[in-house]
Amino acid sequence: MKYLKSGLFIMIILASAAAPAKPRQGFNTARSLALGGAGVALEDISMPISVNPGSISGSDYGRMSFFYGNLSGDSHTGVFEYTYPFLVRAALGAGVRGTYSDKENYSLNYLAGIGAEMFGGLGLGVAGRAVIDYTDGEYAEGFFVDAGINCYPFKWFGFGITGRNIVKPSEDAFSHITTDLRAGVSIINTPHLRVLSDFYFNDIAEEYGSSDMVNSIGVEISVHESLKIRTGVEEDTWGMGLSVGSRRLFFDYTYIPGDEKLHFAEAGIRLGMSPSRKERHLEEQSKRIERDELYLEAVREFGAGRVASADRKVREYIENYGREERVIRLENDIRDWLEKVRQEKMGRARELEKEILKAYYREQIGRAFILMDNLKLIAPHYEEALYLEHLLKARVLLEDGKYEQAEDELVQALKINPDSRDVRDLHRRLREVLRLER
Repeated sequence: MKYLKSGLFIMIILASAAAPAKPRQGFNTARSLALGGAGVALEDISMPISVNPGSISGSDYGRMSFFYGNLSGDSHTGVFEYTYPFLVRAALGAGVRGTYSDKENYSLNYLAGIGAEMFGGLGLGVAGRAVIDYTDGEYAEGFFVDAGINCYPFKWFGFGITGRNIVKPSEDAFSHITTDLRAGVSIINTPHLRVLSDFYFNDIAEEYGSSDMVNSIGVEISVHESLKIRTGVEEDTWGMGLSVGSRRLFFDYTYIPGDEKLHFAEAGIRLGMSPSRKERHLEEQSKRIERDELYLEAVREFGAGRVASADRKVREYIENYGREERVIRLENDIRDWLEKVRQEKMGRARELEKEILKAYYREQIGRAFILMDNLKLIAPHYEEALYLEHLLKARVLLEDGKYEQAEDELVQALKINPDSRDVRDLHRRLREVLRLER
């Protein structure tokens, strides 16, 4: 509920900060248009290769989508795209995108590209576009290249970068098409709320400082697992939309108000898992089971009071799988329990120390040694235990007439506790005995 309230508050702020206007032209989806044009950092299955070629390799499933919208009163756009993960860490994407005004003005983009998943959740991709353009009766065709990066170093944060038209034809018919850069971040990424922001740099081939930079920000709230609502702004443009669907199907709708009310719709289907990914999926599932079993073993050992065994399993988990939140909580519980036990043992050790000294003063040396054995069992590293042991041994050796050995024990006791009155008193008694015997 707190995510819903926060997201709705952000939506109201965004909607009130912009006036209706025409959206920036470019390759978008119904979802990204509802987010104000943001979306280059999105990594899930609803994002096609035309938005960011680097985002398509992360999914284990193929996808197929259809997109349609009106760009103005007489201008319409439609897209069909297909993505298929043909290798363990690579996916292919293809599609066709068309814009149509009338018989004298239309444009077709035939897309094909590949995305590869690298290390650390980094996805790289490149796409080629064969473009056929027919404007005011003039026909032109050319080839363009786009490239993209998508990366989620943390669960809550990700970024994406797309360069459009980084390779383009030199024909005059395409001279108005610029090389653009689109960079975006997903700064909040939870199951219930996402906040995204994109920066669009127009004509980056020009001299530094002359490019047109535009910022967009969008918010997406998951009201239910099958329903999401969105809104976003890009300068003076804002839009809103929703998504309904299931794990396999989705339908997105976006509305952008203004003089020309614009509507966009997109439908897609998640296909089955590709054979190339099934083996990796099963391997990852097996690792998850092993990881969960190790964690549950640590929990069971801790619950049964076998804390040392639980601690070993926690350390093994961290060494193999890293410091996940649930393991950190269990580790803290074990540390708290050990500290509590340590404090209890220290309290009992201090009580035993007093009882040992009391027995020592009463000359109950046998009882003092029994208490000493208990002390070493309860707190083997107790600082005063070794001192008391030397003191008791010196007393026994003195009474047995083994004066040199007694003195050695007293020297060891003084090294541990130089201020001990008991040691000094016993040492004084030892000197008197030696003086009398001479």
